[in-house]
Amino acid sequence: MKQRLFAVISAIFIISALPLAAQRAPAMDSFEEGFARYTENGKFGYINKTGKPAIAARFDNADYFSEGMAAVSRNGKWGYINTKGVFVIKPRFQAAVGFKEGYAKVKQDGKFGFIDKSGAFIIQPRLDFAFSFSEGLAAGEKNEKWGFINPKGVAVIPFRFKSVLPFSEGLAAVNLDGDHGYIDKTGSFVIEPVYKSANSFKYGRALVGDEQGPAVIDKIGTLVFRPEKFEFFNYFFDGLLLSQKQGKYGYYNTRGETAIPFTYELAGIFREGYALIRVDGKYGYIDTKGNVVIPPRFSDALGFRDGAAAVFLNGKWGYIDTKGDFIIPPKFEPIDW
Repeated sequence: MKQRLFAVISAIFIISALPLAAQRAPAMDSFEEGFARYTENGKFGYINKTGKPAIAARFDNADYFSEGMAAVSRNGKWGYINTKGVFVIKPRFQAAVGFKEGYAKVKQDGKFGFIDKSGAFIIQPRLDFAFSFSEGLAAGEKNEKWGFINPKGVAVIPFRFKSVLPFSEGLAAVNLDGDHGYIDKTGSFVIEPVYKSANSFKYGRALVGDEQGPAVIDKIGTLVFRPEKFEFFNYFFDGLLLSQKQGKYGYYNTRGETAIPFTYELAGIFREGYALIRVDGKYGYIDTKGNVVIPPRFSDALGFRDGAAAVFLNGKWGYIDTKGDFIIPPKFEPIDW
């Protein structure tokens, strides 16, 4: 969906994007805060975990629920509803995304700003682009330069970077004139800009690129190990890094050891302690120790979110729990985003 594009990370930080979703069935949706989107007659609504419509499909477009509210659009304008489907912020924005840390990024008159949960602007729409708040600061772009602002709209880190990523674990990856490094919340470089690419820290590790290829560093810039190649999701999830060796997928731990052998024809990132795998064309799930907890039997599947995962069986989508039991039988048509 077009609105989701506002959350896409700058391509400058993605050196190689292997299409993990290649040759897969049309997309379904994941649960967030107890709700998943569905479509009916070209309109969007939300189901609950019984599979029944909790909010009728009457919106032209819709985002996930976040912090008890969801951005939805009607007649070309975006607003916010609560979990009962009632508008708490009337549709008046060109675009909108979910709340994070109490604030939401919206677009008005071609510029981006931030509102609070009453719908009032805390930062007027004056940015060319922006990321949602993370660790108390939001990355914003003005005149093709990036910096960071606080909830009062003060640029606490000046607009001087070519591109940035949001703060994570106290550090932000930044691109200064083509070289990538990491700054702290004072704007000072903690890890000097010496890399060709850089991704956010998770579990005390970040994947960067240098002249020799991909590398994993710690928070003082020390090389920890070198994976064989870049993947689409260049982050540690649940302490494990999805990667590939000789055409097979597996996972490294934060020390660079093979935590789960590279034996899968396709695999996904870990979420909520489980990861998607594909064996002989069928999808199942493993835990963080590499145990197969849900045997591969689905034609397609998504990762776990909110304790449930969408799976594709016999031409329909349904939802399973972490034991592999259906909580909503396969009955939904694929969603055309």
